[in-house]
Order: sequence, then structure tokens, then C-alpha cells
Amino acid sequence: MTAFAKSLRLEFYKIRNQGFWLIWAVMTAMPTVWILYSNRLIPDSGRVFFQTEQTYYFAVQDQALSILSIFLPVMASVLISRLCDEEHKGDTWKLLRTSGQDIRSLWNAKFLIVYVCMEIAVFLTVGSALLQSYLQLGTAFPAGAFALNFLGISGANLITLTLAMILSMRFKNQLIVLVEGLAGGLIGVLSSLMPTGFVWFLPWGCYTLNFMAGMTMLGTGPDGNQWMYMPVDPNYAGILLVSLGFLALGLYFRRRTASMEL
Repeated sequence: MTAFAKSLRLEFYKIRNQGFWLIWAVMTAMPTVWILYSNRLIPDSGRVFFQTEQTYYFAVQDQALSILSIFLPVMASVLISRLCDEEHKGDTWKLLRTSGQDIRSLWNAKFLIVYVCMEIAVFLTVGSALLQSYLQLGTAFPAGAFALNFLGISGANLITLTLAMILSMRFKNQLIVLVEGLAGGLIGVLSSLMPTGFVWFLPWGCYTLNFMAGMTMLGTGPDGNQWMYMPVDPNYAGILLVSLGFLALGLYFRRRTASMEL
């Protein structure tokens, strides 16, 4: 059995009685229920219009992503702190080192578990919203565009989790990473109101950079202001470069953690 497989098995063993899976299930169900309840976008309702039928799907996806930008930073910080807290509380880093445990494999195992949990949460939340919209409209579904967008969201998850992972591994007080997650969730949802150039400097704002539709005001109608949703092209190349930069930063801190005196 490889060192990574041993570390992965050890992590699954440790989280059996930590409430890890219950926390993840609740934090996944909350945005899913939220988007299904609030998905009230109706084409040509008198106030909101869509340039194409596909734009309707894009707008629904953006609405789901806005909700996820609140929950995903919090999910990353809470879950990774649950995995790292045991080592910090029991001061088991030195024991793991002396027993021959590869700290880098331990880092990889913790990261992979939380990352997969975040990816599943995105798939369930966005997928539920899009399925609901498809059942309402019954029109052609732009699967290719959403597959590419899912990769962009995966890059944003990589950025968010890497930052939480570094803080959780480096600081014994897990309150630091929890505060970071709460602040990230707030910044994440507010980033949709910020200029795009500024959002690039906010790690938690990369979720909104994956938006696939933009709004423009048409004028004022009988029912109030009228808005038009139009498709936009997310900068996936930029998101990829930023995520690779954070991945390199995470690998650097992983090496530092593995080699530092414990």
C-alpha cells in the first residue's frame, strides 16, 4: 500500500465519529434547497427578458453560483479544520513523523477529501437548479458550455481550499481558518457587485468570474424596470492561471510543512 493510500485510509478512519459527513451533508443541502426555492426566473415575465433560451439556463446557473460563493469558502474552512484539528489538539505531528508517516501524503489526503466534497456540492446544487429549469422549459440544454464552466468552478474551489488548507495546517488555533472562511463567504457574494478587475485580487471572488450571463437595463415598463440577460464569456484562461498559482503556493507550503521542525 502506498503512503498516500495509507494516509487516505487513516483520514477516513479518523473522521468516522467527528460529524464530518453530517456537516458536509447539511452545508450541501442548504444551498441546494435555497436555489430550488428561489429559482423564480421566468422568461419574458414582463420585467426580466432573456436574449436566447440558453441565456435563461446561464442566468439560473449564475444564481446558483452566487449562493455557492457564500457556502463554499465556509465549507472549505470548516471541513479542513475538522481534518487538521485532531493533529493539532493531540500534538500528533511529531508522532506521525517518528512513525514514518509521510506528511506530504497526509496533506494530499486531507486536501483530496475536502476537494471532492466541494465538487460534489457544486454538482448537486447547480445540477438541481438546471434540472428544475429544464423541466420547466423543455428546451435544448447547452451541456458543453456547462461542462467547461464546471471546470472553471473547480479552479475556484482549488483556490479557496488551498488558502484554507495552508491556514489550517500552519496554525494550531483553528478559529483563524474559520474566520477566513466566513470572511471569504461574505466577500464571495459581494464580489458580484465589484469591478471585475478588482475581483481578480480576491481569492474568494473567482466564483463570480465564472458567471455566464450579464444584465443590462432596457428601460421602465408598466411593472417597473425591465432587464435583459445576455450571455458573456468567462475568462477561463485567467481562472486557470490563478488556480495554478495557488496550487504552486500550496505545494510550497506542503513542502515547508513536511520539512519543518515539529
